[in-house]
Amino acid sequence: MKIEDQVCALEQAKKLKELGIEQNSIFYFSNFFDIRQPEEYRICRREESGIFHDRGGSFESFHFSHHKSRIETTYSAFAVAELGQLLIIGDDTYFIDYAYNEHFGQFQCFCRKRDERCSNGFRIIYTTDGDTEAECRADMLMLLLAVRIINAEGCNKRLSE
Repeated sequence: MKIEDQVCALEQAKKLKELGIEQNSIFYFSNFFDIRQPEEYRICRREESGIFHDRGGSFESFHFSHHKSRIETTYSAFAVAELGQLLIIGDDTYFIDYAYNEHFGQFQCFCRKRDERCSNGFRIIYTTDGDTEAECRADMLMLLLAVRIINAEGCNKRLSE
């Protein structure tokens, strides 16, 4: 599976940064690689030994120290598992679940709220869909941040644990 299918989209990463989500992930979008094409972003991987960028499926070493002036153009490319951590809601009022809809060929994410009037005890209050599970989860995260069911501070705390 391509790394692009395992992380949120670049525009989602930009929006999550704007919404206050700390830039703390395993993968990053960066446009450090070609100063002649600043609009071209590539996916990098962070490791203790440095930053590595994708070269057609293999990662090669890359050092930020050579490009300090362009740090602001880096965005966390949150992977599915990281997005799952960010989507944890701290009480039992809400429940998040996921499904793949074969009929539409898309992933779906549901936010359910406790409601004793419903047969299963929850009702769907928000739903998102996407071509990848990461995109679907990122859309749900942005939605829940916008309606204040979760907040950036709580997300950042979970992300650093």
